Amino acid sequence: MKTIVAAAALLASATAAAAQQATALKCVGTEPFWGLTITANAMWFADMDEKRTDLAPVRPRNAIGRPPDLVRVYQTRRTKDGATVTLVVKRNHERCTDNMSDKEFAYDAVYITPDGVYQGCCSWEK
Repeated sequence: MKTIVAAAALLASATAAAAQQATALKCVGTEPFWGLTITANAMWFADMDEKRTDLAPVRPRNAIGRPPDLVRVYQTRRTKDGATVTLVVKRNHERCTDNMSDKEFAYDAVYITPDGVYQGCCSWEK
């Protein structure tokens, strides 16, 4: 049991270190296709027609009493009309898949807008 706990802690610290070295959190979903990108100073959503919707950049909120890399909540707004949107990113220890490629992602994503709820996966990228 101690070995499993130690391995999980090592994996979490390695993943957190990799996230700190990455430059963007990229989230994607299928059916419908969508993407959301978060960089150090910008956030935007793109729908299946590649129409970009800029979001006000915010720092994520983390789950109280949990590691910072476990749950991230981005509560923000669309810059065009001020509508509130929320992105919830949660670490998936079994890996998230987009069901369209062989790529596995480290996080599940739920993007909530006044127009609907999108579900997908995220990863840190350079």
